[in-house]
Amino acid sequence: MRGWYNEPLVEAEGAEPIRGSSHSEEERAFLQQRVALLWRAVFLITLGTDVVELLLDPASFMRTGPILDRVSTLSFGLLWLFCRRGHRSWRVLLAVEWVGLAMVVAVITLMGRYLTAEVIAHFAAAAPGTDPGSLALSKAADAYVSITCVLGGCLLFVLRAALVPSPPSRTLVLTSLLGPPFVAVPFFFAPASVGAPALRATLTRADVIAGTPLYIAPEPITSPESVSPPSRQPGRLATRVVDLG
Repeated sequence: MRGWYNEPLVEAEGAEPIRGSSHSEEERAFLQQRVALLWRAVFLITLGTDVVELLLDPASFMRTGPILDRVSTLSFGLLWLFCRRGHRSWRVLLAVEWVGLAMVVAVITLMGRYLTAEVIAHFAAAAPGTDPGSLALSKAADAYVSITCVLGGCLLFVLRAALVPSPPSRTLVLTSLLGPPFVAVPFFFAPASVGAPALRATLTRADVIAGTPLYIAPEPITSPESVSPPSRQPGRLATRVVDLG
């Protein structure tokens, strides 16, 4: 008995091959089904989070970040309906997949700038006396939201890889192109409450999503008495932590 992998793909009876493409009608129909399934899953996930947010904080729907989230949820639903019905060509399906994923990445990274400002305000309200303009608070909130956005992006790429058939090279190119914005946007753009996020006034390594870095430097010796005898602390070097922020 011949293996299925040794036989050429046979198109469905009465189906015409796609002009200018080596893909059969059966392959095209399967790809359309899987792309539609991808956008259905993304739509349902975002819709579920929107419903939970509405129940817990109805006033959030009036802020910039949640409004942007609602618009993106509607867009995902439209992409699902677009792929669910009709006859979409192979190129159109790939365009819908790539452009749609780029839109998801743009929404997640941009919304993270607004969520960071909300987290700063929440931390300041939860701890009276905390300065909302504190550099440590700003970087802590920025790191928290940025890591959350990275986790959301990872979930998106894993979901896409599981649902949509694709060669490894295409998946590598897609991830390489859509992954950097999760690091670049928090690095170059500051948190914002309203309006478009502005470029950071000063860019340092500390603006990366890792938060406020710590540098270990030798502890200065102020007097001979401050030096511990070598016999009591062998092999140890006094250090101090310097905040680069």
